[in-house]
Amino acid sequence: MKHDQYILLIIGSVFSLYSIYHLIPIWRLYRKIWASRNWPEAVGTVNGFEIGKAFRGRGFDSYAIIKYSYEILGINYNGRFKIYTFGSFSPRTDDDAINDASKYPPGFILPIHYNPRKPQEAISHYDGEDRSILIINIMLFTFGILAILIGIFLK
Repeated sequence: MKHDQYILLIIGSVFSLYSIYHLIPIWRLYRKIWASRNWPEAVGTVNGFEIGKAFRGRGFDSYAIIKYSYEILGINYNGRFKIYTFGSFSPRTDDDAINDASKYPPGFILPIHYNPRKPQEAISHYDGEDRSILIINIMLFTFGILAILIGIFLK
C-alpha cells in the first residue's frame, strides 16, 4: 500500500467513526419522533429553561433546554427538549442559548405527543427541529466511506 492510501484510510475511518458516534443518538431521537406520529396528542406548557453545555471540538457550546409540563388523565408530567443551533464557527455562548430560549417563554403552549403505554414519555413537535446536525453527520459519514473506498482501490 502507498502512503496516500494509508492517509485516505485513516481520514475516512476518523470521519466515519466520528459521524457514527454522533448519528446513534440522532437516530434514537428520530426513531422516537417517527413512533410518536401515532401517539395521542396533548397540550404542553413551557415552565422555563436551563442552559446545557456540549463540547463541539472547537470549545464548549451552550444550548437551551426547554422544560414543559403536560397533564394526562389528571396526572402531571414533565418533559424537555433541547434547542441546538448550528452553523456558527465560533462557540455558542450562554447569551445565544438564552436568546434561543426566549422564543419559548413561560406559559408558551406547545403540542406534544405522549406514549399511551408510558405517559411520562413524550415528545414535542420541536424535538428534532434543527436537522442540520443530521445532514452534517450524514455528509461526514458519506465522505468517510468514499475516502476509505478510494484508499482501498487507489493504485
